[in-house]
Amino acid sequence: MFHKYARSIRDFLEDCDISGFNVIRFDLPCLEAEFTRANVDFSRQGRYLVDSQVIFHKHEPRNLEAAYRKYCGGEMKNAHSAEEDAKVSAEVLDGQIETYVDLPRDVAGLSALCRRGEQDYIDTNGKFIWVEGEAVCNFGKKHPGQRLEDIALNDPDYLQWIARSDFSGEVKNIATNALDGEFPKRD
Repeated sequence: MFHKYARSIRDFLEDCDISGFNVIRFDLPCLEAEFTRANVDFSRQGRYLVDSQVIFHKHEPRNLEAAYRKYCGGEMKNAHSAEEDAKVSAEVLDGQIETYVDLPRDVAGLSALCRRGEQDYIDTNGKFIWVEGEAVCNFGKKHPGQRLEDIALNDPDYLQWIARSDFSGEVKNIATNALDGEFPKRD
């Protein structure tokens, strides 16, 4: 459906700056992937991008010390020591469960909440994901949102680069197999 309106949307966004919450890491890559699928040129180059999530995280730190302060009302005495971090992490989880009544109260439910989205991961780190049953690149600036088969056909050097770079063995295997014409199959 997007392909029907892709050119109109691109034209509407011509010379526009873009703003939103998590727009740089989520919305914009999704939009760029859809434009790519529709064979419509679109670029973020030359645009101002304002992401209120980046501003939020800059002013509201997202680390264990900040969480301990918020949920437990204290300051960590020995931050970044394994023992202190483990102890404080447990206290933070207890504080979150006490604070947020909508959180699941069982380990399975909490795990499902924390791992939402991972069901689409092909590899453990989500470098490749499933999109409409197709293996798709989910990282980088060169091929995000592109089908693995298209990358293998049009830019095998990219997959060779992945295979010899500092990626997990799992990701390297996916790249190497794609170079051999073997692509992941969804169970």
